Amino acid sequence: MSESDVQKEVELLKEQYEFLQALITLLPSPMAIVDENGFVRFLNQSASKFFDKAVAGANFAQMLKEKFEEDNFGFNLHGMSEEKILKTKDTREDFLLQRRELPPIKGTRRSVYLLSQFKEPDWNSK
Repeated sequence: MSESDVQKEVELLKEQYEFLQALITLLPSPMAIVDENGFVRFLNQSASKFFDKAVAGANFAQMLKEKFEEDNFGFNLHGMSEEKILKTKDTREDFLLQRRELPPIKGTRRSVYLLSQFKEPDWNSK
């Protein structure tokens, strides 16, 4: 592979990275990437707004505790199933918190958490 070919590949990877970064940042649903110790490594714009300007490095369980009512879940991220319905403290709206595991990066496990408003299906609607 020539130096020119390598440069083209690097440029393509850079474009793909920038596209994915913009896509994730602009997602309308709040999204956080959390490391195995429970600390936020990345928040998209929606998550930052939703959690009142939260930043990377914050404790994700604490962020949830400040925003949502606590139940028997107790914001234990390690004991969480892949989906959990939480109720906001202020408006008492239901949100679905979804967790997905990412492949380890340099031996560090990370999870992606997505929040979306949860609405019970209306089984009686036609």
